Amino acid sequence: PSTDVQHHCARGKELQDAKHLDLERRARAKLNLKDREGRTALHRASERGHTAVALALAKAGADIHATDQMSKTPLHLAAQNGHESTVKALVHEEKKSLKNQTTVLHMAANEDDATLAQVLLRNGALVDTRDGRRKTALYHAVRHGNEKTATVLLKYVQKNLDGVVAALIDHGADVNSCNELGYTPMLLAAEMGNPALMALLLRVGAQINSVTQDGLTPLHLASQSGHTEAVAQLLEGKADIHVKDKQGRTALHCAAAQGEVSVIQLLLAAGSDANATEKEKKTPLHLAAMEGHTKAVSVLLAGKAKVGAKDMDGCSPLHHTARNGKERAAGVLLASGKTKNVDDKNVWRRTPLHLAAEHGHELLVGLLLENGAKINSMDNNKDTPLHCACRDGRVGTVQRLINWTNGERANLQATNNVNKTALQVAEAEETQAHQNISTLLKRKMFFVK
Repeated sequence: PSTDVQHHCARGKELQDAKHLDLERRARAKLNLKDREGRTALHRASERGHTAVALALAKAGADIHATDQMSKTPLHLAAQNGHESTVKALVHEEKKSLKNQTTVLHMAANEDDATLAQVLLRNGALVDTRDGRRKTALYHAVRHGNEKTATVLLKYVQKNLDGVVAALIDHGADVNSCNELGYTPMLLAAEMGNPALMALLLRVGAQINSVTQDGLTPLHLASQSGHTEAVAQLLEGKADIHVKDKQGRTALHCAAAQGEVSVIQLLLAAGSDANATEKEKKTPLHLAAMEGHTKAVSVLLAGKAKVGAKDMDGCSPLHHTARNGKERAAGVLLASGKTKNVDDKNVWRRTPLHLAAEHGHELLVGLLLENGAKINSMDNNKDTPLHCACRDGRVGTVQRLINWTNGERANLQATNNVNKTALQVAEAEETQAHQNISTLLKRKMFFVK
């Protein structure tokens, strides 16, 4: 009999529990009832910034991730209406209830909603929370090419990095170990320009001259990214300024290629060689000039960079500005007083004027002529700058050359090594530009006669 009573009691408890569960389920279902716009009570409370109500609903089981017809969650609505206290409360509630699930931060990353991501992170959302596939919000932002949100997330990753690394060190992690890309923590900190993290790593024995698989040191990485404070810290820590990467580039080459003027000044002051050459024999001045970094060109010239340095093709920095149409940088090189370099020839005996004419950089053609460039200089093929402009259909450049009257004039009768004049070179092509050039040359020859 006692057994029957026990069974009866147990059965009664089961029924009671089931009743409670059913009531709970029904209550939760009511909590998540949606209106015509697909919004729950939590949506409405969040939208209006009623923090206490929103929190009570969330604690009672209202779905924080319920979406309306516009795919907006309660957190979306609180954030877009500027209710930061509501955002903070819901983010805190989300953190308690979630493990390895998609958060609203993940949604923001997928949608490239940088503003929402910023508000969520500012109010305590964890940047490193992982979804069911163990992926962070940053992973999703990068995967979808969502640059704005990725930038926001990356800033918070960097902010948290000091604490993460400090914890790893406390647990005996090797500060000089590499990730799958061959980067040590020191290399990553330098590339991100994080002086606080760099100081921490250096204190616990990180190698200041560690290298990537491409031979880049922390100094290379900080220099090319323009992280002045990080560069100063590395120089103070006696980083080797003369180390070359696999392309033969020094940190000064890297800074010059990116036009990082403050970094260039720091490196020169620390004794970097302004005339160091990489594998193609280019100096930092070549790299700054070819990209048109005018201020960088000025600073390098002031640091004793040779304006007439030649690379493996015999090209000077001026050749590169001429080819790439970097008029202001060319102006700085020409103004350095070394105008004797204006007619420097490369291995094909081409002058900067040949290259400017070939690529149709009219203003540069004018600048070079004004600085004494020889208008009828011949290359290996006996082509003059006019031949080059005609061959490539550069109408404006041809006009500039044939109308030049200040000194020696363009020789319209000059023939190259296959006995062709500029007119014959133009007539060999049938485009409209070449026809226009032919007409220009014929008119000029008629008037010259």
